[in-house]
Amino acid sequence: MVGNDLLLPEVIFDPEVIIDVSKSTRDALAGLAEIDMDTPACVVFSSGSTGLPKAIQLPHRALSTSAYHLSTTGHLSQCFRVFHFASFAFDLPIGELLFSLSAGATVCLPTEEERRANPSKAAGDLGVTWALLTPSVIGLLDPEEVPTLRVLASAGEQLTTQIVERWAGRVSLFNMYAPAECTVISHISRILPGADTPPACIGRSPGAVSWVASHNNHDKLVSIGTIGELLVEGPVVSSGYFGDAGKTDAIRGEAQGGKIGRVYKTGDLVRQREDGTLLSLGRKDDQIKLHGQRPEVEEVEHSITLLCSSVRKVAVDCVKITEKGGGKRAFLVAFVAPHEFEDWGEVGKEGGLEDTLPSYMLPSYFLPFLNIPLSLSGKVNRKLLREESTTLLGSQDHREKYQFRTRTAREQARDGEQVLPLDAARLPINGNFFGIGGDSISAMRVAALARRKGLRLGVAEIFKHQILSQIAASCYPESNTNSTSRDLSESSSTTDSNSEKALGCELPPGLPQEVAQQVELALPATDFQTMMLYNFYSRYLWVSLPDTINTKRLQ
Repeated sequence: MVGNDLLLPEVIFDPEVIIDVSKSTRDALAGLAEIDMDTPACVVFSSGSTGLPKAIQLPHRALSTSAYHLSTTGHLSQCFRVFHFASFAFDLPIGELLFSLSAGATVCLPTEEERRANPSKAAGDLGVTWALLTPSVIGLLDPEEVPTLRVLASAGEQLTTQIVERWAGRVSLFNMYAPAECTVISHISRILPGADTPPACIGRSPGAVSWVASHNNHDKLVSIGTIGELLVEGPVVSSGYFGDAGKTDAIRGEAQGGKIGRVYKTGDLVRQREDGTLLSLGRKDDQIKLHGQRPEVEEVEHSITLLCSSVRKVAVDCVKITEKGGGKRAFLVAFVAPHEFEDWGEVGKEGGLEDTLPSYMLPSYFLPFLNIPLSLSGKVNRKLLREESTTLLGSQDHREKYQFRTRTAREQARDGEQVLPLDAARLPINGNFFGIGGDSISAMRVAALARRKGLRLGVAEIFKHQILSQIAASCYPESNTNSTSRDLSESSSTTDSNSEKALGCELPPGLPQEVAQQVELALPATDFQTMMLYNFYSRYLWVSLPDTINTKRLQ
């Protein structure tokens, strides 16, 4: 016997009512205006990380196209619970709200207190399964607190190796390229655990065409593997900046091949890989250049986090500091937030950076922060960091904090003042000689000045230690040491029986095994040889090639 609660309810169809409803629906639809897909649907503001925020007009066509491709390529569907975190003042909430609702997903909104105090716990309490966040915010999440998370998308900043190592094996991890002028998301890359896809890979654009052009001539495309500026063409491109035709014309271009379409000049540098995917290399107008070299700040940040266990968060940037002559000089500064502020003293002691990074990528200053400040859009507030560091590094308290203690060290600081662009009182005791303006010639001049004052300090010691405090510690009166020629003769007479033991101590730890096996004997170099070898070696990168390489084609 079937219970009454399992029976279907009775439904009575009245043909007249159906006809009337149909007629009223037709009348209502007839009153709606036909929408032009190219008319603006909304105006959003850029994050302002590259300048003042700009009002960007997004047409209906761009919104519908971007929403469709985020749903299909970014694994966003009706079964997901989406974490809403970004500020309403910018464009990312378009993806978190409008795109999520259009896909039928559930939007989870934490309170403002939860959002600021503990976003990781808030996401876990809400049972979030899909999230689009900046790497700075992702760094605040604990995988154990968000066990329900299934899809994690990173956008707005460069994806870090730490995030890949922590999350790629737990969730479906995506790296997305998200200029507001391309309607939230334009490029998507899936980051698989254990794959050779670098964190900087932004993949392809599912809703637009990507062009890699010369940053000096946008009409000229560059070859595969060459760095160029990314141009995006297609329906996801915005219709321009509200009330600013000049800025709109500056970032708009003509479609390739004479076709009609919107082209956005992103101002971002990329490199196209052989498989067609793109590597993001940062803003072309923000490329840091120190002493003729371009340091990769992401690699510096990764190395500091990897080697310094007391570091919770780090941001590296280029800061201009006033020189003694009144001009400004660029320095690489690491802004560090330790796990506990009592650990700050250990940050500089955990060495290894000089063995991992080239000298031009070693920060000149390490500045402590309780927390790395974030902007409203969830990105590292680099503008605030630069302002704070300029004030801090120019203060008297900072100069006193970094005074050299010993007489010999003060002598070396005065020598350094003669060849470096800073006053002796402003030379950072834990700064890197080459990071604060030193080079091979400067090292030779410092060594010569030390010899005139009866101190033994060779160029080799400067290149070996690099940190000013360590250089000062290795400097002592000439009378307390044997001559370099005797050291050389003693080293040259090393017998074959203990040569392997000596080599194991003298060879640098980062030397490739293929090179170490070919070394017969290691001898100390003269100052001039050290300078020449250092500059010569820094221009090359050792690459181990497989046996299957066709050497004739390679040559």
